[in-house]
Amino acid sequence: MNFWLDEDGRLSLAWRIVLAVVLTILADLVALWIGTAAGRSERTIDFVYRPTAALLLIGVYSAMLLFADRVHGDPLVALGLGRRRSGWLASGGIALGAGMVSVAVAGTAIAGHLSWSVLFSSRAAGLVIVEIFILATGAITEELMFRGYPFQRLVEGVGPLAAVLVMSCLFGLAHLDNPHSSFWAVTNTILVGVLLSVAYLRPR
Repeated sequence: MNFWLDEDGRLSLAWRIVLAVVLTILADLVALWIGTAAGRSERTIDFVYRPTAALLLIGVYSAMLLFADRVHGDPLVALGLGRRRSGWLASGGIALGAGMVSVAVAGTAIAGHLSWSVLFSSRAAGLVIVEIFILATGAITEELMFRGYPFQRLVEGVGPLAAVLVMSCLFGLAHLDNPHSSFWAVTNTILVGVLLSVAYLRPR
């Protein structure tokens, strides 16, 4: 048995997983370097880094699917993007996410102390657009990293349960440096990772 190739002549599954992890890290580092070179403020760096990382990951994973997995057809579809139902699924996901956040905020308002103020101005509107762009592209990047090609190959290799546990734990640890991070915050992020993994596995 060839150490590098499987029975179909493709790169073996284990090496595809290893290569995907290495390329994911490299793509993230390159995107971060580009973002850092583009500006000094955290907002400017994120504005460039996050969409750049998403584009690089889509390119890297598409290449893996075409040349390592040898898929036929559109690699974006094989990755879980570009499906006919993706618009409806995205809309449902946004609605569900908004509902969950609303429940969390309502719980905070009832059980704790919550105050806010609203400011209408052209600058505030511009900042809202920029923040939505940063959050949206950041979410896409994280989904590609933790529910994209590496996760899908891990599901193929060790099964969905083990793959969900491994990637969800990594997802939680990746947010360890978040502002105000704590044990419960990381635990919550791991559980959200499980939820998002199942959300991918249902419709693929």
